[in-house]
Amino acid sequence: MPPVPQRQKIVNEYKLRLAAISTETPPLEDGFTYQTNLGAQPIDEWPTVYQESELGEGRLGICDLTMSKPQEHRDEKLVTAEMPMQVRIFHKQSATPAELRVMIGDVERALITDPETGKPDPQLGNLLVDMHSDEAGFIVPKDSFQIDGAAIGWKVYFLTAPFDAYVPT
Repeated sequence: MPPVPQRQKIVNEYKLRLAAISTETPPLEDGFTYQTNLGAQPIDEWPTVYQESELGEGRLGICDLTMSKPQEHRDEKLVTAEMPMQVRIFHKQSATPAELRVMIGDVERALITDPETGKPDPQLGNLLVDMHSDEAGFIVPKDSFQIDGAAIGWKVYFLTAPFDAYVPT
């Protein structure tokens, strides 16, 4: 089996968490239950557009953005990488802002929740050092005041080696 880059392992784990968004998922540790079935469709990496017939209740796309891996000294063996992430929610035009807010809430909860235990796990089973919330809300183009989607952004921090995408965590 070929090695898997760290960032792909992180994306894969988030895809599992997002796939757990279902009204059929047992209540989480604190009693919270998901209000949508956004995890029913495949979670795509970097999608750009869907046809309305492909959306169902909504579709999720996950994006791993440009990572910074600052190396302060030439001899450093490990550095802390910071990688912005984003989930985009694609929805039917008939979705209301209130429905989108519920979708955003379900996605935010899924990102922090281990799907096996229902407990918060911001380290993704030790893949990460930490994660921090960044932004959440509607995608509204500047030239129109129409909601084109929703997005949730956060940053993940993990240890890696300079110039090596495969170092195990």
